[in-house]
Amino acid sequence: MLNKIILGATGLVLILVLVPQATKEKNVSGTPQVLGTKVENTELEQIDLFIKPAPELAGNLETPQLSARAALSFDLNSGAILYTKNFDQELPVASLTKLVTALVVVDKLSFNDEVVVERADTLVVGSNMGLVPGERIKVIDLLHGMLISSSNDAAMALSRQVAGSAEEFVVLMNQKITALGLSSSHFSNPVGLDSADNYSTTFDLGRIVGEFVSKPELARVVQLRQLEVASVDDKFRHVLTSTNELLIEDASIMGIKTGYTDEAKGNLVIRKKQGEADVVTIILGSDDREEDTRKLLAWVFGSYRW
Repeated sequence: MLNKIILGATGLVLILVLVPQATKEKNVSGTPQVLGTKVENTELEQIDLFIKPAPELAGNLETPQLSARAALSFDLNSGAILYTKNFDQELPVASLTKLVTALVVVDKLSFNDEVVVERADTLVVGSNMGLVPGERIKVIDLLHGMLISSSNDAAMALSRQVAGSAEEFVVLMNQKITALGLSSSHFSNPVGLDSADNYSTTFDLGRIVGEFVSKPELARVVQLRQLEVASVDDKFRHVLTSTNELLIEDASIMGIKTGYTDEAKGNLVIRKKQGEADVVTIILGSDDREEDTRKLLAWVFGSYRW
């Protein structure tokens, strides 16, 4: 675990933070740290991404007790890290993988491009939107399916359209995270199925989320609670319901993505906008991802002032 974090870039306040030695229970820094960095040896060197002031620590609440194996919260506007627990632990991320899948898709395809569904796309295990072989459907509606209802068939159809096969698409996924400067993530499929080679950290996911929400159309899609989409000829219709329970219960939640497998356990990324605050929380390996997120959000908004 890091003992020292060095931060600073032109136009940003220089902060030197000493971080407590790691424990199995938690790794929390009470002083904001700046996200948007990569780990190299024992230092974090800031990338000049954020220019707004960091929130101020305004309380001394007892840190939340989370069941999650790892967790992170940061302020999207400033990049300030507000809470960490095992931020560099490599863990399976389940359907959070689809955030990277979406980033590659928007790099390579237009939203109005049409995809012809193949039988192989529909054979993938897990959640699906009911795609039919031969169906013609727009890229944007496959993204709706993949990001709202976490549809695996949509992810497979998109990956094949981009690269010809899921295997070739994975090459592009790993090129994408390399381009983002991430060294603690690797992906082996576009869906998030359990695999020893499909993993990330909460810190890397923070960078991925920052990139994702910078795309206005993707940021819009993950805010939708329910949507009906149709094939190009309107022959096939699909009702998509969000897997994100918190999106339904809290109007200030702006998405973004859920994930679950037996190996990964509960994963959840949430974005909450309240006043001047624009906060992201990331939960990995939780027995109760929603409750862990509620606890973490309550702690963040009770401990910091914007």
